[in-house]
Amino acid sequence: MRNFLRCSIGAMLLCGAISAFASVASDAESLQKLHDEFDGRGDARDVAMRAFYSEKFAGVFTPESLRALSETDLRTAFATARLLAFDQRESQYVADLRDAFSEIAARKLAKPAEVQDMFAAYIGAREFDAARALARAFPKVELEPVPAVVDVPTLEAGKPALLRIEAAGQPWIRENVALVNGPQIIVVGHPNCHFSRNSTAAIEADAVLAKTFARHAVWVAPNDLSFNEASFLEWNLAHPQSAIFPVDLPADWSMIDFSSTPTFYFLTDGKLIESVSGWPKEGNREAVIAAMRKIGL
Repeated sequence: MRNFLRCSIGAMLLCGAISAFASVASDAESLQKLHDEFDGRGDARDVAMRAFYSEKFAGVFTPESLRALSETDLRTAFATARLLAFDQRESQYVADLRDAFSEIAARKLAKPAEVQDMFAAYIGAREFDAARALARAFPKVELEPVPAVVDVPTLEAGKPALLRIEAAGQPWIRENVALVNGPQIIVVGHPNCHFSRNSTAAIEADAVLAKTFARHAVWVAPNDLSFNEASFLEWNLAHPQSAIFPVDLPADWSMIDFSSTPTFYFLTDGKLIESVSGWPKEGNREAVIAAMRKIGL
């Protein structure tokens, strides 16, 4: 009787799990559609996606629930967590992705593309030790080298930080970015972004903007899923006054949105006063000048 009861309870738990997550595929499809077709600002889309994910996928990524999923639903759960991890690059979504990947790997089903996705998520979340461990566990999968990162002794956790590199072969240096008293400009750009390159060329060719940005601007890049070391080194050699370095953790830059490049943030005493997004064909000089005036430049 005891064995019968144990089997019956186990069967009920399994059936409950399957019933609870029978909509994984349809919910994943709805989330992807929300991502692709959302009509509104990017930050509003992010809020909507987070809310949907929190409601529909709560409890899916526990070890027990993942074990109860079919292979198809398990891969769908992995792909859904990947969407959020790649899009938001926050630890909670990377953790869900890791848990789904761990179950896939435990079943010996991991495909090279899934290993590469997990690796990229670790790089984006700056979980370098986890990325190295993954590379050791899957030596036959082609993965980029994990960057060597050295923290400066004065690094303060939870405050804005970037990763700086000066020459090939050297480690990346993790250091804080001071939010100064007085006016400051934070530029979010990227060496491989066409519009960022256009904005930099225009600023460097403009006597007023070039002088102001050289004195007051800090140029940073989003936390890519790949380090693109050569791109940063090449860019910074050619543009020493507009050198760009990737941020460490975006969550530590509470006033900055890294989803669009280039975007210019104008601060006074560390407080955001104005922002200017994009660099159209005709430029954005007047908007930038107006924002500069708002912070006393």
